[in-house]
Amino acid sequence: MTAQHANQFVNEHRFTDIDYGYRDNWTVYNVFTLPAGYKVEGLPKSLSIVMPDKSITFKRIVNYADNTVTVRYMIDHAKTIYFKEDYDGFREFNRQVFDMLNEQIVLKKS
Repeated sequence: MTAQHANQFVNEHRFTDIDYGYRDNWTVYNVFTLPAGYKVEGLPKSLSIVMPDKSITFKRIVNYADNTVTVRYMIDHAKTIYFKEDYDGFREFNRQVFDMLNEQIVLKKS
């Protein structure tokens, strides 16, 4: 999906603030055409999660129609600095995001 392949926020403790330097939002749109002879057996659900302080929103929208699966990921950072004192919530949010990014589309041979 992005250049960031792994969650960078897995350490239990943080000793410095996280400073993104600027507010940003990302949208990644994927289109998958199913190979002949396959059908979708399971799709991740469309959903969104929001940090308790509403500083980050993550959305995943999944659709299936006409032998095509579309997946859209959107993330919006509403602030630039996340303080080390708030790291536990930030880390948990990122864990949930990466869990959602790793959910799979399950295909079945028809």
